[in-house]
Amino acid sequence: MKIHLIKIFTVLTVLSLIFVVACDRIDDPIDTIPSDMPTQIPGETTDGTPAMTTSPAATDPAVTDPVATDPASTDGVTTPTPDGGELLLSAADAREMVLEEFGSPSIIQKIEYNYDDDNPLYKGEGRRDGSKVVFELSAVSGEFEKWDIDDNNDWDDFQHALDSMITMEEAAESVIERSGVDETFVQKIEFDWDEDEPEYKGEAFSEGYKYQFEIDAYTGDFDEWDVDDDDDTWAEQYHNVR
Repeated sequence: MKIHLIKIFTVLTVLSLIFVVACDRIDDPIDTIPSDMPTQIPGETTDGTPAMTTSPAATDPAVTDPVATDPASTDGVTTPTPDGGELLLSAADAREMVLEEFGSPSIIQKIEYNYDDDNPLYKGEGRRDGSKVVFELSAVSGEFEKWDIDDNNDWDDFQHALDSMITMEEAAESVIERSGVDETFVQKIEFDWDEDEPEYKGEAFSEGYKYQFEIDAYTGDFDEWDVDDDDDTWAEQYHNVR
């Protein structure tokens, strides 16, 4: 009987030890990786090749591609349109383009912006030694739609005085400055030659205003400056040109 009790006690002791060891293994965290298990680096598959990733723009609607959503960024150039969505070719740029095309020395005799919903144009004439040009320049594309050159000797009448006069560009800038509005549009300007009193004259517009002017080409002084403060032409026709 005594031997039987000893065997039972021994079995219970062994079972208790096994239970304690098993509990300890369950409580211990797994902090090691077997040496024969392959490791994986973020961004790679288990064989070392780049892993496929998902673009934030593909999963998050708040993340978008600015090039894809901004029409003006498709080619880096904003194309002007006559519907008011974009600014058209400015009067200053139009004058510069005419002089560059005609060559130097030369002057613009007159230039006027002709409003048209479908085909707004700058029209006018220029002079150089022995030649006259009649032009039409698209305010949308910046391309010349007409460029006719004829023989002409008017240049001989005033070329000797040009160095003593302000330029058409300086006259236009004076008009804008006197108006006090940076967006003032010099819609029409003309050089009128007279040996004693050469002048620049024309019309300009800003929001709610129309200006008529005459400027002494020798002194740069205004001989005439008439202002109409109740004019809607700018808002209706010239708001998208400068």
